[in-house]
Amino acid sequence: MHVLFLTFGDNLSNHTQAHFCIHSLLAQKQNITAIHVMTDLPDFYKSLEQHIDIIPIQSTLLEEWEGPHNFFWRVKIKAIEQVCAQYPGQPVLYLDTDTFAYRSLAELVQEAAQGVARMHVLEKALPDATSKTEKRMWQQIGGKVFGGVTITPAHAMWNAGVVLTPNSVNGNECRMALALCDEMCAQNVTRRLIEQYALAVALKENYQLKPAADYIAHYWSNKPDWNRFIEQLFIQAGFKQYKFNQITDLIGQTNFNQIPVTKEIPNTNTRLQKLINKWFPPRNVSYLNSIR
Repeated sequence: MHVLFLTFGDNLSNHTQAHFCIHSLLAQKQNITAIHVMTDLPDFYKSLEQHIDIIPIQSTLLEEWEGPHNFFWRVKIKAIEQVCAQYPGQPVLYLDTDTFAYRSLAELVQEAAQGVARMHVLEKALPDATSKTEKRMWQQIGGKVFGGVTITPAHAMWNAGVVLTPNSVNGNECRMALALCDEMCAQNVTRRLIEQYALAVALKENYQLKPAADYIAHYWSNKPDWNRFIEQLFIQAGFKQYKFNQITDLIGQTNFNQIPVTKEIPNTNTRLQKLINKWFPPRNVSYLNSIR
């Protein structure tokens, strides 16, 4: 199974997350054929270059991948398509950086060979959605044809932090996902979840689709806690001069139950925090060149 990451931008947390996830995968090399990292900052992965395939990408390519409607997250589908085309017939697992493997992936590999695709979790059927975005999206697409597919309630929303394709239909799932994405953009469908939904529909149409949450964690709703944990782990490893394999072993032996994977903060909490910061900003802020 080929694993793919797509990282870009200078937010160090994203790259630190990627390093952490890569180590969690290297702890079970027997299930991984290769790890590919597409990035506009290849130097950030120098310490991993003996263990992964670093694929430098330019901003011009990302712009091209945005497609005719300049939809940024279309690049995720294009990245998956590129690796699928490079390794036809071999399963490809795309991971967001804020993920990690916490259980053996052997079953994912075995079932992928039998035509089972994966996404992180089944979120909901769009007709049952409660958020304004998804309600509006269903009103825009329900019963209509996109990418050659008539959208029905059976085409549910799945989370695309994890996307595993068996890659056994000659790229049809990627072409279908791109067509769905482009046609929804052309029809001015609410954009926030288009690439995620396009992948969910395309995988369901081409394979059996099952969740991956029992094997791979996706902590998108609790990034602050996990970022602190990961940063502390790497800092301690640096202080103690751990070798590469020691870091992999450390992560492979970590008790991941100590931090919540999901943690939803109520919108009221967020709004109040913003108000507090506005009403009571920091005072007496000074820099070295301003101290007399």
